[in-house]
Amino acid sequence: MKQELTYQDGSSNKFWNIEVSGNSFTVTYGKIGTSGQTQTKTFDNEDKCLKEAQKLLSEKLKKGYQGTGEVVASTSSPKSAKNKTEIPEIKSAQTKQTTETNGKVASHEIQKTHSQNGTHTIEEKKLKEPIERTLGLSKEELSVRFNIAAILPKEKPQSFDLKTRIEQLSSLKQGINWWNVDWTDQNIPLFMTKQEAHFWFLALTCMKNLDDDYKEKKNKQIIQELQNFLGSQTIDGNLTLEKAMDLLGRKENDWKEKRTTPPSYIAIPFYTLFGLEKTIHFLATYNYPEGVKTRDFTNGSYYEGFTRLLPILDESERKLSKELILPHLKPTEMEYGENIAPFLIALDLGMKEELLPVVESWGAKKPNTLTLYDNAKYRKNIIFLLEDSEVVKRNMRKIGYQLESVDELKRWLGITGYSDLEWAALSVKTVFHDYDNEPHKEMLKLFRNIKAPEAAKPMLYLYAIPKLASETKHWFIENPYFAIEGLVPAVLDGDKKISELAIDILQSLFARGYGDVIVRESQKHSEEIRETIKNEILENSTLMAEPFHDSNTPAWLSDAVKSVPKGKAISWVVPEELPPILVQKKKLSVPQIAACCPS
Repeated sequence: MKQELTYQDGSSNKFWNIEVSGNSFTVTYGKIGTSGQTQTKTFDNEDKCLKEAQKLLSEKLKKGYQGTGEVVASTSSPKSAKNKTEIPEIKSAQTKQTTETNGKVASHEIQKTHSQNGTHTIEEKKLKEPIERTLGLSKEELSVRFNIAAILPKEKPQSFDLKTRIEQLSSLKQGINWWNVDWTDQNIPLFMTKQEAHFWFLALTCMKNLDDDYKEKKNKQIIQELQNFLGSQTIDGNLTLEKAMDLLGRKENDWKEKRTTPPSYIAIPFYTLFGLEKTIHFLATYNYPEGVKTRDFTNGSYYEGFTRLLPILDESERKLSKELILPHLKPTEMEYGENIAPFLIALDLGMKEELLPVVESWGAKKPNTLTLYDNAKYRKNIIFLLEDSEVVKRNMRKIGYQLESVDELKRWLGITGYSDLEWAALSVKTVFHDYDNEPHKEMLKLFRNIKAPEAAKPMLYLYAIPKLASETKHWFIENPYFAIEGLVPAVLDGDKKISELAIDILQSLFARGYGDVIVRESQKHSEEIRETIKNEILENSTLMAEPFHDSNTPAWLSDAVKSVPKGKAISWVVPEELPPILVQKKKLSVPQIAACCPS
């Protein structure tokens, strides 16, 4: 005779087989998906052997084991008439246990448990199919690289009416900061006559700071002062370089200097009036006082002016610009207060080889995303320009600047692929903890679209954040094969917290029926990892504790479970995946745990 039983409840997935042959029987038991362990016992005669086999089988059925329905008479030795009559009795006992133990009724897809705690429906474990590895971005998104601005066709300047232009300045308004003025709506052209360039140079260099919005009357007075000044000047395009530099001069601090920081638009009239060489020299050498606020968050500051100018420069002018700026590309940290224009010009021109030594000279910093108060944004863009995966990873980590937007995350993935998803995850984590953490939502959504084993361990950094646990746990459940492949080696990570989280997720996947996948994957790794997987997941004594069922649940425990008040359901709570709740060396069954959970 041969009998095969299985037991699946919560995190348990076990099998127990017995085969009687003459006066001995062989028992094989273990985790489903493994070969298990084998024990053979021999008796004085066949009757004693069969009686003991029946006893063991009955005990297993009482514990909730389910038969496969297969009872096979062995042909290895003759069977007595008594044996033949007792085989159906064993099957009958097994059938009775199936209908009575835990009140379980099996179907192909749904298993309903009728117990003292009520009726609970548990979906049958259905393993997911493996899927293709992907970064979750289109080919177009992954191929986005730094592109040098296209050359615009030369245009004839539009006619310029000085009086009308002065009047239109009435619409000026305050920018993002109190020391900025918003020039966006003034439609400053790329192609202009020398007279118009003269006008714009005066307007951009002589405008004073506007006060807060509620001081509207005072702001109108400041704008009117500028209009009166411009109306009193001879604006004919004959502005001298000496006079221009004098107008660009600023006093040493904010208390004495009331004029705005020259915005990025200043490069266009400067170029029109004095040509490319003097424009490059101005941008590369202009010494703006450190005591005066220099950043124009509305229009871009003067040192970003080459970006506005580049579209109207032809190939010969771009080549000349590279030659002119090269002597200024000396290694520097690009600290706040330094003139960073030469490096931004080189960036705009795509001078990778010339910028690489500068990047390699930068010192190491601790990871952060605070790019508002130094030149981190520009330094990151320069690193992205280099495009080589190893160079980008090494230097971005060195300077410590993490990604702070979904666009930067896309650029990172486009360059580094699957090779450093940890930095991406740590960036999402840092943005989440920032004061203004709204960007983390789109970043996390993008990161969760990655389907690859390389994403599993980095995802744990986000799973460790309580408010992100539900979203990130869903990734592991939806991508079990990638999760297992990435987390098995992480059970012995240098970071103890990561190891604990990896084990936690693998226990959940084991409970969902992926034990054989975990076993197969663990075979690829060291004996130490295999032993950890065995002890913490496959043969965890707590996980493998015998569960309660109706016949052995104490009355006081049954009453306590039924008395648990019902509350609002927590969508991400899966009873089968919760840590075992031990009572008197037994664990609550899945229906009992479900009854204790909010619903």
